[in-house]
Amino acid sequence: MRKKMWLFTSWILCFGLIIPLAAQPALDISGIWAGKAGLNDGGTDSLTVTLKKDGKKYAGTIVDELGLAPEGTALKDITLQGKNLKLSFQAKENTEILDIKVSLTISGDTMTGRWEDAVHGTGGSVELARKK
Repeated sequence: MRKKMWLFTSWILCFGLIIPLAAQPALDISGIWAGKAGLNDGGTDSLTVTLKKDGKKYAGTIVDELGLAPEGTALKDITLQGKNLKLSFQAKENTEILDIKVSLTISGDTMTGRWEDAVHGTGGSVELARKK
């Protein structure tokens, strides 16, 4: 009898914890996010990222103050896994096209992480906040 009671209690506890976790709504990152990216020279660049849910995926654009990513620059390879967001885009510096990869962690209405230009081995911090 004790064994059956223990098994029943274990089963209830297990499903009591798993079902609420599975029922949590998916994170929605749609909206306008604004912030700064750290540059190699120690300066910063202002960014605005717009994300829109497109079915099960996200689409979006980025624009920056320095003009490396002019208005309408498309975001590519947008993946959201849990609270981790990865995306890429092409920036233009003088006549050179840069492939930029960004990895961010989402916490409420903020995203923090890093950008990277793998070709040149450069990168820096990124901090964004959702505009209300």
